[in-house]
Amino acid sequence: MKVLKQKRDGYKVSLSIEVSIEEVQAAVEPAYKRISKHAKVQGFRPGKVPRDVFEKHYGKEYLMQEAVNDAVNKAYQDAISELDLKIVDYPK
Repeated sequence: MKVLKQKRDGYKVSLSIEVSIEEVQAAVEPAYKRISKHAKVQGFRPGKVPRDVFEKHYGKEYLMQEAVNDAVNKAYQDAISELDLKIVDYPK
């Protein structure tokens, strides 16, 4: 993870966070396990849908989008901890 911090006016800070492809790939399996628990595919109980069936039914893009969101959120939390920032509002 690569973090670039830029100070803006007042107490505002701008962060540029680069997430590697390895971090995104590592987030795919946990994302699949989390969202497959609520997936409704005929013939399977929730949480028991095989990954290939899940990807055919919901699309691989949906799974990748969730994995990217998880990786970015984790990188953001890690950057806050690493830079010891005091957050007072949601990021924009």
